[in-house]
Amino acid sequence: MHPRNEADWLLTDEEIRRPLSPLQWQQINKIICSWLDRSAQIARSARAHARIIRENLEWLDPFFQRYVESSYYRCPDPCCQATNIFFDRADLLYLHSLAASIPHSQTRVKSGDPCLYLTEQGCFLPRIYRPYICTWFMCDLHYECFGAEQPKIQREFVHRLVRIRHHRQKLSLLYDPEAEY
Repeated sequence: MHPRNEADWLLTDEEIRRPLSPLQWQQINKIICSWLDRSAQIARSARAHARIIRENLEWLDPFFQRYVESSYYRCPDPCCQATNIFFDRADLLYLHSLAASIPHSQTRVKSGDPCLYLTEQGCFLPRIYRPYICTWFMCDLHYECFGAEQPKIQREFVHRLVRIRHHRQKLSLLYDPEAEY
C-alpha cells in the first residue's frame, strides 16, 4: 500500500485510535513507514524527537514502576482495564521514528475487548512502547506515591512529562504541518 498523493499520507487519529483488524493495523503502519521513507530530512527530525521522548520516558519509568508496584493489586478500578485506550497517531509516529518493533496489533480488535497487552502481572509492553496515555496517567494511588517524592523530583517529573508532550506535538506537526495543537 503506497499512497498515491499527499492526502493519502495523512492518517487521522480517528482512523487509528479505535479497534482495528490485523490487516487494518498493517495498512496503517505501512503508510506511516512509507511517510518516513519519503524524506531523509523529516526522518532525521522525527528520529530526534523520538529519541527525546524515549529518554524522558526512560527517566520516568522507575518512578511509575514503583507507583504501580505499590498500588496495582489494591487498585479498585485499574485504568489498564479501560476499554477505550488505544495507540494514536503520535504513538505510531514515535514508534516508527525509533525504528522500534511495532506492537503486533492495536490494543483491541473489537470494541469492548480487554487490552491485548494486559496480563495478570500488568502490561506486557515496556513503558517506552505503550500508548501515550499508559505512560503518563496517574490515579489517586499514584498521586499518593508522587506526593511523597522530594519537591525537586516532583518538578523534574512534571518537566519530563511536558517535554514528552511537546516532542509528540512536534512529531505530529512533521507528519501533518497544518494540524492545530
